[in-house]
Amino acid sequence: MKTLISKQQRFMLDVINRLGCIRKDQLSELVKSEFCSIKPEVAPRLVNSAMNQLLYGNVQIRRDGEVYRLPHVKPNPKLLEAIDVMLELGGAMLIDYRAGAPPVLLRFVVEGEKVRSFTVLPTNTDVGNMPIDRTERIILLFDGQGQQPSALPVSNKQFLAIRQENGSHRFVALAQN
Repeated sequence: MKTLISKQQRFMLDVINRLGCIRKDQLSELVKSEFCSIKPEVAPRLVNSAMNQLLYGNVQIRRDGEVYRLPHVKPNPKLLEAIDVMLELGGAMLIDYRAGAPPVLLRFVVEGEKVRSFTVLPTNTDVGNMPIDRTERIILLFDGQGQQPSALPVSNKQFLAIRQENGSHRFVALAQN
């Protein structure tokens, strides 16, 4: 028997397939920018009902508390923080995003005055053999432990994302060597 799903459910499944895992509030933000620009308050209710139908309809996704995930993916707190950064920087201007292969947490593209690509990495990343396009901006997630990292040995524009008490991030440009 073939399961019929709505356009919104198909979108949510695509998001989960691209990222592997996502919190409910993050998914609501993406749904809001895609479908609910006129009535943004509808997005959380839409996500709740659509995801409940998918979970009970034998679709291959799982829920761990507030996190939706693929069956073979464990929720990654660093990836979830990288998604927060993506939503803060991209919002409704996101045109592409997907989880990266380690050590890359996330890659995303934002369209504003210019199209800009971002790569989100943990602060302790070794970029030695990593393929990074020279036009990508690099965001390092600072975990608050130890000293703030220095710039990576690449010519890309680099920023440190520091989580604030309210959950948002402060972005600091790193000086190039």
